[in-house]
Amino acid sequence: MDKVRTEEEINTEIGSLTARGDELELKAKGEEGLSLEEADELTALAAKLKELGVERKVTESRLAMAKIKEELAKPTTPAPRYEPVIKRTAQSDPKEGIKQWVRSQFGRQLSPLELSKIQESGYSTSGNTITIPYDMSTLNKRMYRTKMNTGGAGVGLELTYKTYSQSIIEYRNYLSPFVSALTSESLANDGNSTRQYTTIDPTALKSTKTSASSGTEIAPTIPAKNFVTSKIDLRPFTLTAGKFTVTWEMANSSLVNVVDRIVPMVQGSDDIAIEEMVITDTGNGSNGGMKGLVTSATAFTPLSTTIPKIMDEYSFKIPKQYRQNAVMLVNDFTMGFLVSEYIDDVGRSLFDKNATANPEFDTLDGKPVYVSNFVDDYQVIYCVPEYFQLLFGAAADLAIQRDSSVWPDRLVEQVSMVTGAYIGPPNTCWKLDLGS
Repeated sequence: MDKVRTEEEINTEIGSLTARGDELELKAKGEEGLSLEEADELTALAAKLKELGVERKVTESRLAMAKIKEELAKPTTPAPRYEPVIKRTAQSDPKEGIKQWVRSQFGRQLSPLELSKIQESGYSTSGNTITIPYDMSTLNKRMYRTKMNTGGAGVGLELTYKTYSQSIIEYRNYLSPFVSALTSESLANDGNSTRQYTTIDPTALKSTKTSASSGTEIAPTIPAKNFVTSKIDLRPFTLTAGKFTVTWEMANSSLVNVVDRIVPMVQGSDDIAIEEMVITDTGNGSNGGMKGLVTSATAFTPLSTTIPKIMDEYSFKIPKQYRQNAVMLVNDFTMGFLVSEYIDDVGRSLFDKNATANPEFDTLDGKPVYVSNFVDDYQVIYCVPEYFQLLFGAAADLAIQRDSSVWPDRLVEQVSMVTGAYIGPPNTCWKLDLGS
């Protein structure tokens, strides 16, 4: 194995070869020039100097690495102490912090790691109350529309926990597929409590021929026409799911993430109220509640007498430019009535079959048919849901706090704001009474 030379030895050889190269270059510039042997020597010197340059770099790197290893091997007295700096980062998990805060309120002794989760989320164990940001606009997202009401004796905040068991029995609260089909937005947090919407209706415009008989040859009469505009102000009103409790068992059960349970329950409670107001409210969107579908709808009087012909007639009542996105809305009773009555000559239902598991709606004549128990029996509402505008307020809070009235449990309160109105053309919202 070749000996590893020091940097000094390499530099000495480089100096000697460089001096000889300088002599040869000086002679090459003279009158005599270089002989053939000297020219070959100069070429070999250049190649050798290049090799020595590489060897020197390798040696420098080895020496630097050896020095680093030597420093690392030295003991440090005293050993350095590193205090953790706890701050909220993009990787912080607010849900985990809230979960640990709730547990701390029941007298649970938390580990340093659990305490750090609370601090990372921006909360403190010394406080009696925390406020969870609650975005009402997420209520209208389809990610929350995957569960239908398949269990329980009703709707709302029905939740049963079997603590200290390996399973949790949870009733499913009602989530409205129809609400998810509506248009929604939220007020900006800029102090404004009202938003104005403007509608433009050009449907009455129709071009006409004009000639010299209408006026003069060079100045024919142009008929006066215009599109129609209107404005509507929406002002959100307060909505609350009320007060309910988080039990000591729920907070300390490893199977229960309190935040993951509470938010969907509250959204389900809001969902029920919003669906009812969207259908039945008689306000105008700025005071007295929402401008609901029943108030906005025009009554339809069919010419036919049998259910299939009535529904065929009804499905074409909305103008064709809006018909593609139109839906029907009935309650469970009316849906059963239509399924039994809307049949062909051999008794097969004319409702289309949706192949999707747990479908949110059936289809009739290609139109989605949603079910809501806030529609009257025998009533069929036919509308374009994108023309119902939901407006959520900028402020919405979900607070968890200690309260002596529910000790040792914790009190949860929720407040939000919402309003809405059907702002589409009048001929896009109809109601039909099949019982008359």
